[in-house]
Amino acid sequence: MSDEDYHARSELSSTGARALLPEFGGSPAKFQWNLTHPRTTKSYDIGHAVHARVLGTGLQAVAYPEELLAANGAASTKAAKDWAAEQRDAGFVPMKAVEVNVVRKITDAVLANEEARRILEQPHRETSAFASSPEGVDVRARFDIYGETEAADLKTTTDASPRGFLRHVVEYGYFVQEAWYRDVHKFATGRALERFRFIAVETSGPYQVAVHTLDDLFVAIGADLARIARETYATCRTSGIWPGITGEILGPPNWMLYQHEQEISV
Repeated sequence: MSDEDYHARSELSSTGARALLPEFGGSPAKFQWNLTHPRTTKSYDIGHAVHARVLGTGLQAVAYPEELLAANGAASTKAAKDWAAEQRDAGFVPMKAVEVNVVRKITDAVLANEEARRILEQPHRETSAFASSPEGVDVRARFDIYGETEAADLKTTTDASPRGFLRHVVEYGYFVQEAWYRDVHKFATGRALERFRFIAVETSGPYQVAVHTLDDLFVAIGADLARIARETYATCRTSGIWPGITGEILGPPNWMLYQHEQEISV
């Protein structure tokens, strides 16, 4: 199944689930907005292009012809914009030549990493799964790398170190994504995934690569949030009401309390 066909389907995905959750700045109203306002950013384009080169399927990068660029090298001319639109319609990711070269370097770094390369030996790429959840919600997931009993996801990141990638896991809800994928797999096959890993690769030199695994507690929290997202979706779909965010009484975070206690005890 192509990326376009998969993303055109109506089942609730991990991305949609996170858009419903306030933990990630989401709300039912934001979920509804995202359905008709897809985002395209430079980081998304690089991520898609890296996925395509590493996994061998997906949206391939194509370089802007130099003659279409402005004198300063920007892709701001009408000719460049028209060409870019044509390439996106044809299923390509338009980029400057220097960016295409970065994608190649990122890909080479992943393939040169022994642990990542072993994971990539799993037989299936971009494997889609569809099911109905206990909450009565049709759900879907698309595994970057799949091998019947285990799966993995490829992530481009600014920091692949354990501390740096942990921030991204929390900020972008990768722990919810893993739980979601595990759930959909179980709903669809009746079998639990034995293992799930993240291949993280940095988007700037020296393009470091690390393979990370989330612990059981992290995934359990993600499973609770995934279930809440499905329940929220089911409620909104039934009522036809998709509320936005609401205000609350805000208190200081734990790190601020700790810092304050340290300062006044001096």
